[in-house]
Amino acid sequence: MMKLVGNSAFGRSGMDMSKHKEIKYESSDKAIKAKIEHFTFHGLEELNDACELTMMKRRLKNKNPIHLSIAIYQLAKLRMLQFYYDCIDFYFDRSDFQYQEMDTDSAYIAFSCDNPFQDCIKPETT
Repeated sequence: MMKLVGNSAFGRSGMDMSKHKEIKYESSDKAIKAKIEHFTFHGLEELNDACELTMMKRRLKNKNPIHLSIAIYQLAKLRMLQFYYDCIDFYFDRSDFQYQEMDTDSAYIAFSCDNPFQDCIKPETT
């Protein structure tokens, strides 16, 4: 539950407000033509008896603290790199493991041994 709360705050603070659009529905040919010629026009989809018009927003309110999401992302990357160099690289020889995939909160590692925590740890560190 707490991960969901943290991720929602992180996602909300890093939201790109320039991608937000306004959707309008018009059935009058004159109104549709006027909307298409407007500088905020983005797209049109024809429906049965009307048109769905996608318009860019005229004004953007950049009130989200994007610097907060950048700081959170950078700290998450730093923690993952610290785990790699301070733990995995310290205790295991580089020929015994390979990182398969890494995210800001998870790492998938392939080991060359069946029991990596018993067989692959460097002898000088035990």
